[in-house]
Amino acid sequence: MDLDKYYGNGYGQPLGAVQGVGYVNELLARLTNQRAYVLNDQTQVNSTLDASATTFPLGRKLYADFTHDNQITSILAAMGLKKDPSALAATGPRSGQVWVTSEIVPFGGNLVTELVTCGKKDYVRMLINDELQIPTFCEGHDKKTGLCGLAQFVASQEYSTANGQGDYAKCGN
Repeated sequence: MDLDKYYGNGYGQPLGAVQGVGYVNELLARLTNQRAYVLNDQTQVNSTLDASATTFPLGRKLYADFTHDNQITSILAAMGLKKDPSALAATGPRSGQVWVTSEIVPFGGNLVTELVTCGKKDYVRMLINDELQIPTFCEGHDKKTGLCGLAQFVASQEYSTANGQGDYAKCGN
């Protein structure tokens, strides 16, 4: 299953990450309370729904999105979470392998993103199946708490804010 998800929808699939771009842009819109992230998305965001405050509200304390495990793996790849330093080998798992599908998308798996305010500063923290994630892709992240400044988190999502940097067009769209 590690190979299936990694090479089917994750980092090992050249177009795996672009399948998660729309979700990441919706997440950025919600975290920043700025609809521009979804309005500028030219990938798979439903612009009709996301342009409306009725069907895509901002400024809420809690959001819940539901999807398939294939989509979660693409979202992680778009975001930069669970990235192995090298591609997975077909010969089997190696010691210290970061991408472990049974830990990422077991039956009923979940990705939780929290917006945490400490003092006057906003931070993002993520958990996969209740396990704290350390966002190494986020400049200035805290290695113990997983907290990443909101501005730094947004800046780290350049792949998504740039519409997959041309990868979406490779899908024939």
